[in-house]
Amino acid sequence: RIPRGLASQLERQLATARLPCVLFPSLANFVSGYEGGVTSFMVMQLTDPGLIGGGLLVLSPWEVGKVLSVRMFGALGGSLLVVCSPTDPSARDVLLWSALG
Repeated sequence: RIPRGLASQLERQLATARLPCVLFPSLANFVSGYEGGVTSFMVMQLTDPGLIGGGLLVLSPWEVGKVLSVRMFGALGGSLLVVCSPTDPSARDVLLWSALG
């Protein structure tokens, strides 16, 4: 049996998790994680000459760094956007920012 104080706290947290300003960023984080895995797999394939085929050139370590750092700079930019916002972001703001990123 769950104590009454803990149950009410869990209910508040679940209600907060259902809000659009929490749900949409969480969904975007899930998609971003999936995209990160796909990007890593793609980069691994593009560094192996046997997997590329067709006479294409493999990626140099510098090019791999550029591909992977773009994701980091996108996350950093999104974080700065939220931190530097003069007001609390609404669900509309989060959707707009997600569309830009």
